[in-house]
Amino acid sequence: MKIILINNLYGRYQKGGAEKVVKEMYNNFTKDNHKTSIITTLPYFKKNPKDKNIYYIRSFYYYLNKIPKSLRLLWHFLEFLNFKKYRTIKRIIKKEKPDLIITHNLTGLGKIAFIAIRKSKKRHFHILHDIQLIHPSGLIIFGEEKKIKSFLSKVFYNFNKKIIKSPEVVISPSRWLLKIHTKLGFFDNSNKKIILNPINFNNFKTKNKVDNQKFNLLFAGQIEYHKGVVFLLEAFKKINLNKDLKDKIKLNIVGKGTGLEKYKQLYQGENNIKFLGWLNKNELEKELKKTNIIIVPSICYENSPTIIYEAINFEIPILASNIGGIPEIITNQKGQLFKPADSLDLYNKIKKAFYNYESLKKGVKINKEMIKNSNSKNYFDKILNLFYKN
Repeated sequence: MKIILINNLYGRYQKGGAEKVVKEMYNNFTKDNHKTSIITTLPYFKKNPKDKNIYYIRSFYYYLNKIPKSLRLLWHFLEFLNFKKYRTIKRIIKKEKPDLIITHNLTGLGKIAFIAIRKSKKRHFHILHDIQLIHPSGLIIFGEEKKIKSFLSKVFYNFNKKIIKSPEVVISPSRWLLKIHTKLGFFDNSNKKIILNPINFNNFKTKNKVDNQKFNLLFAGQIEYHKGVVFLLEAFKKINLNKDLKDKIKLNIVGKGTGLEKYKQLYQGENNIKFLGWLNKNELEKELKKTNIIIVPSICYENSPTIIYEAINFEIPILASNIGGIPEIITNQKGQLFKPADSLDLYNKIKKAFYNYESLKKGVKINKEMIKNSNSKNYFDKILNLFYKN
């Protein structure tokens, strides 16, 4: 079978979970001898990589954060009229003659690409990762829920509805994400499925018992405002004002982003806060083995954060924002979910977790079956079954 995967970012330019899913897809499909190609973007003025089976389309997408918000919004609307990218994608589809096209995030590739796919009359599956079809930012921040009801947002998502119409199959990792799209009238005639993102764990790993005198908290993700790092650090300020906790609790922050240097400067005097930067898989695993609690303080409506599955795999209790698709994964919510953007609530949850750690560990329901059923092989079997069944 011939497959084309389309996502705006890939490889060296990856940022988040969508790119990891595309990489897993590519590896698994090629391993099963499906001829698989990728269409993705490349920054202007960068040398075109000679990557086998990857088609790069140059895009201004990489420079959006350098221009005013008003111009960014204009760029998003001009994406609907990018006929050059439309012709390029149409030409690639004609050349590759795929049996199946799987789209992910298309911002930067021109939303008009959906028309090129539909006109090709090839079978089309679409996988949701965020709300890029609903709002140009791709994010809903806690307290700003009304922004998707604004006039410009309505114009934006109604354009997208007309362009994408109803792919044969639409897959979402969470009920929340699918619901917000269908409520706005997306995918009326699609076969809609909820399938967790592929989780590539070989084995479940049981941690050694940790020492309460070295109580380690871990944040792992993008160092950006919408990930709630600022509220986690504010909660930790309160910990450092508590003489009974200051020398007993440590915070490790893993990841990179636009806020990294700023937060490092602001908290350089705090000896129990460490910014570890980006870590590879093995380095992150070493940190997880030393971690008592994983914190997921997002203030944006998250879909299905990978770090929560890492926590489940290592049997680490989680404290997370009660937002988006997160409550769907954390099955035992009592004591584990806190109000988004509320540093006091998070502080109280951390304090309670410290004094009642063994009780918290016992109360964590590890849904191992869910994780096992979401391994890469099962994930791709489900996608192929949807292809062959129809």
